[in-house]
Amino acid sequence: MALTQHLLTTDYQQLPLQEAKNRLENIKNTLKSLLQDHKDTLTAAEQTFFKRSLQLHHRIPLFYGIPKVHKTPTTLCPVVSTINSLLSVFSTWLDYQMKKLLPFIKSYLKNSKEVIEDLKNIDIPPNALLFSADATAMYTNIDSNIGLASISELLQTNSTDIPTNFPAQLFLKILEIVMKNNNFQFGPTY
Repeated sequence: MALTQHLLTTDYQQLPLQEAKNRLENIKNTLKSLLQDHKDTLTAAEQTFFKRSLQLHHRIPLFYGIPKVHKTPTTLCPVVSTINSLLSVFSTWLDYQMKKLLPFIKSYLKNSKEVIEDLKNIDIPPNALLFSADATAMYTNIDSNIGLASISELLQTNSTDIPTNFPAQLFLKILEIVMKNNNFQFGPTY
């Protein structure tokens, strides 16, 4: 089910084991080089975080599926576990940095409580309908190039308001690596 519904599709490419390992090693070397080139834009705490994290052994992320038993026929909710993987280190840093940018996103809502409060303060016509929607296959539907261009535009548009110590160049380079290198394992398949 995992293969037919998710992995043997146009969204993914199978790799021989050695190529998967080579790609991960190249990514690690590229990231180390970026950190060295941009060390002056990192705080002492960030430098320590990366130094310690890069000394650890990293595993290849693992794909698995959680059955959606409430659906007929049963389908899988795909999950790529990145715990203890190299890119999880950098994703953690990206997430930390991205939180600084959230106030600049006009559609940003902190939580559902904030949505409810906002709805209480607007005049909704009696014939209006409120609804919610759910995304399907969200991550395979995010075009990496468009996502990267959007974040770059956000940084440029708000450059005068974003703190001057925000490591924009390093952020964008690491973001591109993370978004374009989703290498993982499913059983003996990479």
